[in-house]
Amino acid sequence: MIAFFSLSLCAPKRLLSKYGVTRFPTDEERLSEERERWAGEELDAEGMADGCVIVYPVETTTARNGAGRKKGAPSTATHHPPLSLGGFCPVALSSGRGLLLPGDRRIGLLRHRGRHYAFSSVGRARRFGADPERFVDAARRIIKENACLEHLLGGK
Repeated sequence: MIAFFSLSLCAPKRLLSKYGVTRFPTDEERLSEERERWAGEELDAEGMADGCVIVYPVETTTARNGAGRKKGAPSTATHHPPLSLGGFCPVALSSGRGLLLPGDRRIGLLRHRGRHYAFSSVGRARRFGADPERFVDAARRIIKENACLEHLLGGK
């Protein structure tokens, strides 16, 4: 039994070295690379389906005093609406058959039928905006078929 485990643990290392892979990128590194690919692109209303609206986080100024501020100094706060699907990208979830990629609020949110969705890239936001029902229905179906996703995302 011990020999079996040692062989199975060594096999991936041999495969990696055979193909010149020294390490796997972390999730943060992969997300950073994807953000760089879409850098400079902005989400616009062109090609959006009826009822799909772009929403950006809104900064508000308040005159309340808080820790570390001088008396009477204004502060800024950003309003973040609650996100559907736990903030995960609905296009990645439906296209990747359950792939959970966190949405990036800086891209902008899309509101469809009173729910807000975040996306992992501008391209995915555009795909959703063109046909939101397709992605919402696919995401619901995938969540319903997978008990783990249903538990994680609450079946929303």
